[in-house]
Parts: sequence; structure tokens; C-alpha cells
Amino acid sequence: MGSEHLAKMLSKHLETVIKSRIPGIQSLINKTIAELETELSRLGKPIAVDAGGKLYTIMEICRLFYQNYREHLDGVRPGGDKVYNVFDNQLPAALKRLQFDKQLSMENIRKLITEADGYQPHLIAPEQGYRRLIESTLITIRGPAEAAVDAIHSILKDLVHKTVSETPELKQYPALRVEVGNAAIEFLDRMREQSKKATLQLVDMECSYLTVDFFRKLPQDVDKGGNPTQSIFDRYNDSYLRRIGTTVLSYVNMVCASLRHSIPKSIVYCQVREAKRSLLDFFYTELGKLEQKRLSALLNEDPAIMERRSALAKRLELYRSAQADIDAVAWSNYGKLEEDALSCVGFLAISVGGDVDGSASICMMSRTWIKSFRLRISKHQEEGTRIVNAVMASEREDFGLLGPLHLNDIDWTNAHHRRSVAASLVEGVYILERDRQENRQGSQALAPPWWEFFHFNLIRKLVDDADFCIFGAIYEYKPPSSHSNDSTDRSPRYVIAFRGTITKPDSFSRDFELDIHIIRNGLHQTSRFEIAMQAVRNMVATVGDSNVWLAGHSLGAAMAMLAGKTMAKTGNFVEAFLFNPPFLSAPIERIKDKKVKHGLRIAGSVITAGLALAAKGNSLRSRSEDPFAVLSAWTPCLFVNPADHLCSEYVGYFEHRKKMEEIGAGAIERLATQHSLGGLFMSVVGRGTEVAEPLHLLPSANLTSVLLLVLGELGLKSGNETRHVLELNPKIAI
Repeated sequence: MGSEHLAKMLSKHLETVIKSRIPGIQSLINKTIAELETELSRLGKPIAVDAGGKLYTIMEICRLFYQNYREHLDGVRPGGDKVYNVFDNQLPAALKRLQFDKQLSMENIRKLITEADGYQPHLIAPEQGYRRLIESTLITIRGPAEAAVDAIHSILKDLVHKTVSETPELKQYPALRVEVGNAAIEFLDRMREQSKKATLQLVDMECSYLTVDFFRKLPQDVDKGGNPTQSIFDRYNDSYLRRIGTTVLSYVNMVCASLRHSIPKSIVYCQVREAKRSLLDFFYTELGKLEQKRLSALLNEDPAIMERRSALAKRLELYRSAQADIDAVAWSNYGKLEEDALSCVGFLAISVGGDVDGSASICMMSRTWIKSFRLRISKHQEEGTRIVNAVMASEREDFGLLGPLHLNDIDWTNAHHRRSVAASLVEGVYILERDRQENRQGSQALAPPWWEFFHFNLIRKLVDDADFCIFGAIYEYKPPSSHSNDSTDRSPRYVIAFRGTITKPDSFSRDFELDIHIIRNGLHQTSRFEIAMQAVRNMVATVGDSNVWLAGHSLGAAMAMLAGKTMAKTGNFVEAFLFNPPFLSAPIERIKDKKVKHGLRIAGSVITAGLALAAKGNSLRSRSEDPFAVLSAWTPCLFVNPADHLCSEYVGYFEHRKKMEEIGAGAIERLATQHSLGGLFMSVVGRGTEVAEPLHLLPSANLTSVLLLVLGELGLKSGNETRHVLELNPKIAI
């Protein structure tokens, strides 16, 4: 009885252990299969065998390259905006640097005028002298014109190299990557020559024919030295020659102003427009000239990639086979193991010959067998833990679990609805970056539901130029046709959202660097903010400030706040939703004694106001000139968690201003509010240059103190990574 009972207990225990481990093993196999399929998809399909298949593959890759290149030129991807810098800054500066003094010196004017003649002396006198002076002056414009053509050509070439590196399909075929890059450069070289020819013709046309109406009234202008009774050819004195020089200079400046606008048009027409319209046609034309051997050479794949694909395919086949075997025989194996356990115990019972001490021996040997079994399955525990963590992380990013699913019908006049939508779009940026880091694509991506549920489309990802991480996104609102105009009255057309710090190795170093810039009030000097600011400017210039929202959390809230303040100073007031924006100061708000806290704030206000007066003196600007006063018309929406020391000072910041008004010290607080104590101290003691304005200086805001407000991955923290998810329906205290 003892042996039989022990065998049953052992069998039951083994069955329980196996049942508890099988799901973890199955999860590990399923996840590995998904990772292998993703990796194979990234490496691309094997090369086609026939010539038609190879040609189609090359044409499709060229099309993808061309599509990415157009996105750069259209502003969807960064880089194309450099074209505007050439026309807005480089070309005008080059024209201003032209010095016409040499051509319009008195000696040169006297020489050319005294030798003047021409075939229109009845219109311009001395005609030929004017023509030679103007031509010798205008010819110098050819230099800046050629330089502008070359600058645009250089930008377009840089975008080609950048697009080649951004097109993953080209990485599979090194020879095709080189060929596509060379073909694109060859096409741009041709367009440059055509553009240079057309642009220089504009300058030559101005040199070859004068606008006669400009000169018709000159001989009759008595007030400037003219004398109608005297022959014009007898008045070659210094005053007359100086008048000619002034007239020619005025005419040249008029022509420069005209060319300042016509040269960019010519360049865009001949280079940028043709690159967008004809580059793909050029690829297809060149491909049609290639023979089959050449096509095969272009698709000569990197051997390392081929080996990698083959190895992954074999591993995938093995894992799928294991998955099928486990699904087919998992439960039948339990019976097999039970039989093995019974046989093992029966053999042990026979071997001890019914000895009194046999039970102890059986128990000891059974424990040894169970321990051996546990060792065989323990190697899967670590992988199982990793899978569980991954699943939990995915659940925290799943819109179906944590999103505001109750907002099927958004009321855009409802502040809570607007806040929830803005927060969800910011969360979408977080998960976009996590999708990129985890290589989740297609149906595996978790980010799209965070904006598609509210009928938004992702039209552009904002990518950092340092580590190529996604730090922001531009969404476009596309309501269904069934929605009435009343229901979308206060809805945005576009939302620009920014995420905060993510404590993952792929992006943490860059995010932490920007956190340091916030502490030093230098966020405006970073390239990431320049990219964000350019996107905001372009969108506001296109659709107006009333159609754009800004949203951000933590580091992203700082970027959105700085962008909003920058636009407000130009008269564009963009609606902003800022979640936990950083307020870096002494944690006075965390002091529990209200009297001590209030006393410290009053002392700080008095000191700050005194330093402001000492630093500014009589140079204080009027209210109309003060940028802080201009900001008073901009009222962003701040959502602050009082328990978070990074942003909790906003609560005391605005409450203290109200209390100062109540005790009659409003003037002191209004002056103190506009300045930073640290910055004023540095200016008083005379160290360095002017300190940048801290982010938290705001004249007004709609502040909501939220009892639970955690979103994204909060930056400026030490220790292990902490993932926070926004509670989209929190209890609030205004």
C-alpha cells in the first residue's frame, strides 16, 4: 500500500509540475517564432530567379527610395527645409555683399560716359554709357546666382545619401544601393546644369535690355542738376557724373530686388520640381537599358545576409515543428510520464524486497528523480520570466486595456474629453518609440489605436537627428462624414505631441542630455527643439494658430511649453495641453507647515523683486515691449501632480501670486514672477552673458492639480526604469 500510494502521489506531483511549466514553454516558443518572422521580414524576401522578377524587385525598391526622397522634399521627413534657408538667408546675404563701388567709381563713369553712343539716343542719353555701366555692374550677380544653384544641388545630394541610408530595402543589396545613389546623383547633376543655364539667362536678360521707362524723365529733371536749354553732352562735370552713378545704382538695386525673387523660382522649377517629378522616371529609363547579367549583379546580395536568412529560416522551421508537437502530444505525454513514474516506483519496491526500510529508500530516490526533473525544466524559468515581463509591458501599452474606450462620441467642448484626447496622443508618441525599439511592426504595433480611436491620422514622425529616436508626432484630425459641424466645433485640425524621457538604452542618453539642458535653461539651443519648433512654425503658417494643438508630458511638456511661448511672442497663440511640465526649484511645496512655506515664498519674492530692480534700474521696458506681458494673452492648460516634485511647484507658484495680491503685495509679486532668482543674481554680480529665461515663468495658465497623473516614462529619475500610464479619468482639484 505504501509503495502504490507513493507512486500515485509522485505521479500527481509530476503532472502538476509539468502542467505549470508547459504554458511558459509554449509562450517562449510563440514569442521566438514571432521574433524570427519579424527578423526575416526585415531581411527581405529571397531573390527572384527569373529576369522579370528581378526587374520588378529593382523597380519596387527604386519606387520606395523615390517615395522616401519625396517625403524629405515635401517636409514629411527632415532635411528639405534647408532649401528655404538658401533662398531666405544665403542668396539675399550674397547679393548684399556685392560691392558696386569699383564699377561706379568716378573714373570709370567719366570714361564710359565720354565714350557713350548707341542706337536709342532719343530715349536714353548717353545711352551706351548707361548700358556699359549697368552691364558691368549686373554681371557680378552671376556669382551669387551660381552659388545658389550649387547650394541647392548640395542639399539635394545630401538628401539622396540620407534617403539611401533610410531605405531598409537597399541594405539587402549593396550593389543596387551604390547604383541607385550614383543614378540619383547623375540625374541631379543634369538638373544642376539646366538650372544654372536658366538662372544665368535671367541675369543676362537684365544685362542685355534696359527698362527704358526708368530713364525717360532723367534729362528733364531740373531739380537734380538738369538744364533743358543746355546740350546734355556738354554737362560732363562731376555733379552730372555723380548723378549718373546714383541713377545707375538705383536701377541696379531695382534689378537685384527683382532677381532676388526670380532666381529662386528658376532654381525650384529646374531642380527641386524636377527631382520630385522625374527622378523615378529616370530610374526606370536607366533600368530598361540594363541587360539580364547586369540586373543579376545589382541583386548580388550580401553573403552575410543570405546566411543569416537561411539560419533564421531553419530555426523558424524547428520552432514551428516543436510548437506543433507540443500542441499535438502535450497531454498524452502526461500519461506517459505517469506510467514511467509508476514503473520507477515499482522497480524500486521490488529491488528493496519488501524491506521495512524500503519506504524510506523509495522516498529518498523519488526525491532525487523529482529534483533531476526540476533541473531539466529550470532552464526555462528565466525565459519565462522575461516573457511575462514583456507581456505585462505590452498590456500597459494596450489601448484596449487602458485607453478611454468610453469616449466613443467626443464632446470637444468638454474639458475632460479634450484632456483625455491630448493625453492619448502623447501616449501614442511614447508607444511609437517603444514599437521602434521592440521592432513591432504591422499588426504587432501597439501605437496606432491611441490616435485612430479618435479619428486622427499620423502624418509625420518627429525624429531626433542625434540618435534617430521618435520624440514627437504630428496628427491630423479626420472626423467621419457622419459627424456634424457642431460636434467638431472646438476640435483641432492638427495636434503636435511630444513624449518625455524613456529610460531605455536606445534613447535614454539623448533624453537625459535634454533633461540637463532643461536644468541649465538651454533647451532652446538643442537640435531636437529646433526640429520641433520648425514643425510648429510650418504648421501654424499653413493652417493658422487656432487649428493647432500642442501637447506633451515631462520633457515633452517642456518642449511644447517653450514652443508655445515662442509662438506667443510672435502673436500666434496655440492651445497647449502640458502634463507634468518640469518646474526645477527648491521643493517648497513639499513643506507641510503652511506658515513656513508661505514665509519662504514671500522672502523669495522680495529678494527676486529687489534683484530685478537692481539689475534693470531705469531700463525696465514698458508693458507693450515686455515679452512677459505679451505672453499674458496665451493661457496653456497645465495638469500637475502635486506628489511629483518635478512639477508640484506650479501649484505653489500660482497660489502664492493670489495670496500676495490679497495681502497688498501684488506689485512685488508681479515683478518677481517675471524673473528667475538665479538668473538675476548672475546678472547682478556681472558674470557671463545674459541668462536665458526659465521655462516655468508664465503670466497665466489654466492649472489643474490632478491627484493621479502619470504618463509615459518620467525623466530625471534615478534607479530602475518605472513605466507610468496616464489615468485618463482622474479625480481633479481645481
